[in-house]
Amino acid sequence: MISDDFKDVYKVLGIGQPIGDIVRNVPCSVMMTILPWCNVLTYDGWMAPNTSRISESVKTKLDATYQRALAEDKIITRISVEDGDSIIFREQFAIIGFGETKTKTMDVGAKVRIYGLKNSPKFNGSIGTIVGPLKEGRHLVKIEGHKKVVKIRPGNLNILDDEGSERSCTGKEALKEKQLSKEIQKALDAIAASDKYDDLWVFRQFGYSENENPNHMVCVMESSGIMVKMFQTKKLEPTFDEIVSNIAKLCEEKRRIPKAMCVDYQPIVKRLQNELRHRGLLMSYYPPPSKSERQLYS
Repeated sequence: MISDDFKDVYKVLGIGQPIGDIVRNVPCSVMMTILPWCNVLTYDGWMAPNTSRISESVKTKLDATYQRALAEDKIITRISVEDGDSIIFREQFAIIGFGETKTKTMDVGAKVRIYGLKNSPKFNGSIGTIVGPLKEGRHLVKIEGHKKVVKIRPGNLNILDDEGSERSCTGKEALKEKQLSKEIQKALDAIAASDKYDDLWVFRQFGYSENENPNHMVCVMESSGIMVKMFQTKKLEPTFDEIVSNIAKLCEEKRRIPKAMCVDYQPIVKRLQNELRHRGLLMSYYPPPSKSERQLYS
């Protein structure tokens, strides 16, 4: 990552989730928080994308900045906690690339089914064949019945085995959009159609036990800390349907929503990402406070 003044290059670790799982294209400009933790710089889950296009001249300058820092061994990997700049808080950065991730690359010749494309929805549900190795985060896929070869992210592909069953190219559970209820599909359509702006909302539970949160309340907060909404869930932990339904309600109430959101209940994050990313909404995990932190403020 490179600071917006082109002076510093940082190597940043995504602890709970690789940054490459969230950001779709590089280079790109984002507002984000990075913090020193255990002698490395880490991404804490807060990120707001900047949709302005990066020009070719800026791309050239970014590459030159990176190459110079690499040659001079000046890529910043840690910041001393004694320094006044020990915490970098919500600054503008350009993400220029990723390290290795746990995404599995597929062999050329593998049969796949396509899901969740936003720019080319006509291909969703189609079967194709991987005809090129993973490059720049995408596979080359030849779609059956079409002459065109398209570049598709692994997260939008399910692998078809010889018996016709599917599994995700990312090694996670295969996407199954057809399991969505009519109400949730309607809510997702409303989210896709809504206007979006550069900011972040965080979904936070009021507590993480029945004693702490007996009414099962969840609050939605802006990145500034201002509360947007409160709602009640049936059980202590919010479900996928409850999060999606309330985002759709906020679309109607607020007329527009941010381009990025976080939730603090990890089991539903992947499904939210799968369903929302091609509808223009980035979703990520925001770890809840530790038990000691909760005790400190109780």
